[in-house]
Amino acid sequence: MLREKSYIPFVFSPDQVDEILKNLQMNIRKTNPHLFLADLAAYNALLMTARCGMRISEPLGLKDKDFRTDLLCACKGPASKGLVYRAFHRAVKDAGIKRTKQNAGNTTFGHTRVHSFRHSFAVNTLKDACERGLPPENVLPVLAAYMGHSDYRYTMKYLKVIDAEHFGGWADFCIFKRDREGA
Repeated sequence: MLREKSYIPFVFSPDQVDEILKNLQMNIRKTNPHLFLADLAAYNALLMTARCGMRISEPLGLKDKDFRTDLLCACKGPASKGLVYRAFHRAVKDAGIKRTKQNAGNTTFGHTRVHSFRHSFAVNTLKDACERGLPPENVLPVLAAYMGHSDYRYTMKYLKVIDAEHFGGWADFCIFKRDREGA
């Protein structure tokens, strides 16, 4: 039973994550060293978000002491949030995955956004663990600690969207049914 005004975050399937990361990599500009390093920084920030479940502020908040400075000599400062968001949205568009926020009854289905990588990491990790026969009650506390949740019950919310591949169909069905009933 979903609570009043529930929110279902957008979740990418593992294949969609791979496709977006491939598009990000292909969009790295190689003609200008400054543009190359800026695009590479955006790619790496999004890669850490997608593969490690980080919040986007975490890779963007890394300092010079966190890197090998000999690899960053031509880069002036960290990647900007704007650059990262533009790279993300272009890669999502190139993959043909973009979805807008939609409402059906008391449920809001989230849109594609950078934070969707974090949701996707959690859901797909839980799904993979369940497919390998691990009970969610054993996986949730470990995943919660890894993701920095103060209580594993926050991580439990991902169980409601554990079937990431069917998210779009579920949202489309609910929206279609709402529109049809309203007509």
